[in-house]
Amino acid sequence: MDNKKLIVLVGGVLVLLLFGFFYLQGSKYNRSYNWKETYDIDSKEPYGAYIFHELMRTKFGDDNFEILKAPLSRTVSSKDRNTLYVILAKASFYGFSDVDTLSAFVKSGNDALIILDHPQIDLIEPILAEDCGSIAVFMDNTVSLSLEDVNQTYDYEFLNNWQRVTKFWSYIDSLDCAPNMSILGNINDEDPNFIKVRHGKGNFYLHTTPLAFANYYLKDKSLLRYSDLVMRNFSPEKVYWDNYSHIYNENNEESASPLKYILSQPSLKWAWYIFLFGVVIFVIFYAKRKQRIIPVLDPNVNTTIEYAETMGYLYFEEQSHRKIAGHKMNLFLTYVRNKYHLQTRNIDEDLYRKISLKSGVAIDEVIEIFKAYNRIDFKTTIEANDLIAFHNLLESFYHKCK
Repeated sequence: MDNKKLIVLVGGVLVLLLFGFFYLQGSKYNRSYNWKETYDIDSKEPYGAYIFHELMRTKFGDDNFEILKAPLSRTVSSKDRNTLYVILAKASFYGFSDVDTLSAFVKSGNDALIILDHPQIDLIEPILAEDCGSIAVFMDNTVSLSLEDVNQTYDYEFLNNWQRVTKFWSYIDSLDCAPNMSILGNINDEDPNFIKVRHGKGNFYLHTTPLAFANYYLKDKSLLRYSDLVMRNFSPEKVYWDNYSHIYNENNEESASPLKYILSQPSLKWAWYIFLFGVVIFVIFYAKRKQRIIPVLDPNVNTTIEYAETMGYLYFEEQSHRKIAGHKMNLFLTYVRNKYHLQTRNIDEDLYRKISLKSGVAIDEVIEIFKAYNRIDFKTTIEANDLIAFHNLLESFYHKCK
């Protein structure tokens, strides 16, 4: 083999090796991941909770670990002692009886670790005294978390399909008057995101950054240490992991269907079937013999005055700033859907950009509208100035839009 052929052969082998190397390096980015924040205990996707769940099982033991698959009012009890309740999710959907049950559970000598991005108002009111704490938000793509007794920060960036994107981050605001509260951790060194509140013989632990416990970040040893430091606060004899209360409108026993109870009782079940059979017979043999009633159409009514009266009642009689803000936000979203033919189901950066492009209003002003509404939505007490500022933002948009 002459030197020319040898050089070509060696060059070809090197090209193949380089191609294989870059293919293997890039394969992890080519895989399709689900980037939705599910915090599911069985999910190994970036924002699942499989790793944290397994770490908890390992730390406290399988025999002492129980997954709750029903409402709290039917699963936990004030008779429990030295037990830890854990929920990890974006939001919770407790019923009123669930909140009361959890409060009694903690008060009797247990702990509750509540890790939620958007804590429920009905839930945080029993934890914090009235007007002594609210959930606030800010927008960024990178944050740092820290603990009060550890001289170190832990950096987190929010990714979607390997790209850094902006999201809403929550923290706990206005805590000066909370009597039995201590701050355990902060987000961006100044805003509390991890607190402990004494409640009877037990404690509520509220953490507003569930992202810190997702699979993607726990694969990093330095960020794994943050979760270990958080969990050092607990040494229970038993752990309840709530895998139910994050499900919308499914965990509240008040919403259970009456039909389910009727069908569970033989006598009521047969009465229901006879009723349905009678309705069918009526429709077949009688209803078709009757001429359909010609409806009387009501004259068109100018509802402008009624609308003004309703808004006046809400403001002057009820002082319901939250209802007015919600009504104005619904009108704004309806305006966007009808005028610009945009879907408003998902509120994200893509929607802000589309609204700005079609309306001609600067994207910063569009984002400020949604941020202002979120601030109102998360506050426990809404002042008139908050509503006026939100109203002025909307009026500025209507004036500038094309």
